[in-house]
Amino acid sequence: MITVAWLIAICALIGCAVAAWSAMVLRARLRAIEDDFRPLIGDADTGPVIARVRDAMHQARHRVDDLAAENHRLGTILAALDDAVIVVGREQEILSVNDAALALFPTSLATVRGRTVIEMTGDHEIADLVRRCQMTGARQERAVEVSASGRVVRVIAVPADVPKDDVLLLARDVTQVQHLQTVRRELVANVSHELRTPLASIKLYVETLLDGGLDVPGMAEDRLNKINREVDELTQLVRELLELARLESGRDQPSLAALDVSDLAMSAVERLEAQAERAGVVLAAAVPHDIPAVWGDRRMLEGALVNLVHNAVKFTTVGGRVTVGADHNGDGNVLLWVEDTGVGIPEEHLPRLFERFYKEDPARSGGGTGLGLAIVKHVARVHGGTISVTSAMGHGSRFVLTLPVAPMVRGGAMS
Repeated sequence: MITVAWLIAICALIGCAVAAWSAMVLRARLRAIEDDFRPLIGDADTGPVIARVRDAMHQARHRVDDLAAENHRLGTILAALDDAVIVVGREQEILSVNDAALALFPTSLATVRGRTVIEMTGDHEIADLVRRCQMTGARQERAVEVSASGRVVRVIAVPADVPKDDVLLLARDVTQVQHLQTVRRELVANVSHELRTPLASIKLYVETLLDGGLDVPGMAEDRLNKINREVDELTQLVRELLELARLESGRDQPSLAALDVSDLAMSAVERLEAQAERAGVVLAAAVPHDIPAVWGDRRMLEGALVNLVHNAVKFTTVGGRVTVGADHNGDGNVLLWVEDTGVGIPEEHLPRLFERFYKEDPARSGGGTGLGLAIVKHVARVHGGTISVTSAMGHGSRFVLTLPVAPMVRGGAMS
């Protein structure tokens, strides 16, 4: 469907062409008429007639000026459009482009006028779209992945009325839109999958109880405990989905303050100490005393750190070690890290580790939702920081949260 912006582009191009052509033709004709009648202006018989003709010519000249002003106004509108607009001639030569077209299809050519569509765009599909439009005289539309840039572009070719074989090419970069649609589909699919498993388990346990399990000694308690665990998993999933949605939408803004890094590390260690002990893993904090305070939201950063430590403990074998530490890189950032001696992460999984619902090995994910690291990534982002990971199979992993140093406090004010 042609949008309002694209209709404006069509009108602007047609208006520019008509106005420019009309102004050029009228100016030429007026100059010719003036040259013909100039010797007759002083004649007594023809003078009054010539005077009226001259007045009409002045009016026509004002009309030409109005057309030129309209041409300039339409050209300004065309230049301001975000959509690429290209006028293509009979031989697929470029007749006119706007700035958005030059930005969408970067070219090393000194000028694109007179060049072909393929030379400008580097894409045969777009040239084929123009050719089909010229052959059929009908509007053509297609989504094209431009090989040179990897962008997905929605292209519309519309036949021009004058000249007949000219084509108006409209293009819009829809790469981000396509990505968001893909993310949305994946989110729906992943949420459905994560909900289906615990709900199916709960239904099975309830049916077992209804089919006589209540009368079997010990079965009712066992099934109710399992139902309780599944409900806890569902509650955790919903909680993390809501938290991630707030972070991604920007509704959950951080309440910034100077935070002691050692306190953050010890808080995470204390909260997961019991879990580490049950897993047979040594959990400790190792933060130097000279580490400066970070500028952040305590609740968000504690949650992110707990998430990292929880994962580290979960994937560290008995007798292993998990350490929470920090370094100061001297350029205004603190590196808060969680290191383990666990099983490690295969290199091919590292680039996708912080995606929503991504699980490096679902079979040994320990019942996790796959949202924890995505939340950590967004917490880092809203603080103006980053999260990274390095890992070696069989030797463990190291997650590094980079955070800005808190501003110095002098005389009660931040400097």
